[in-house]
Amino acid sequence: MNTLLRIASYLLVLIIGLGTGYYLGAEINRARSLAFDIVEVGYFRAYLDMQMSEGTDAAREEALHTFLALNEKRRTRPSEFFTEKMLATDSALAYALLAALANKRSSTQEAQQYLNRAESFCPKIGWRECSAEQITNVVQHSDKHGIFNEGADK
Repeated sequence: MNTLLRIASYLLVLIIGLGTGYYLGAEINRARSLAFDIVEVGYFRAYLDMQMSEGTDAAREEALHTFLALNEKRRTRPSEFFTEKMLATDSALAYALLAALANKRSSTQEAQQYLNRAESFCPKIGWRECSAEQITNVVQHSDKHGIFNEGADK
């Protein structure tokens, strides 16, 4: 009976060790993935900010399209940090910026398409009032780089 008790205790310790190891490994992997996501977003945010402040309008548009592609990639990977509401809001605001850049080069049809795309995110954003006009107002209010200014020479 002594041997049987010893074997059972070894198996119990092995099972507890495997369970603990699996749990810790999964948590470390989740934390590592989140850290890489945050670093990627931070790096890209710096790039986007630089293009928005110093880039040409073409460079700004390219950066915004790349940002939207990054958001689409994020949508395919569920995350507790990058929620659907957050990604939808970022996308809507980016499309409003693209609309402003299209208007600046007198491409009103393209600008309207961007605004329609921005407005399509309204059900996911969760604002009390949401429309293309409201999204544009939010972007205009927070515009640091003069895209909406008539005399902006970038």
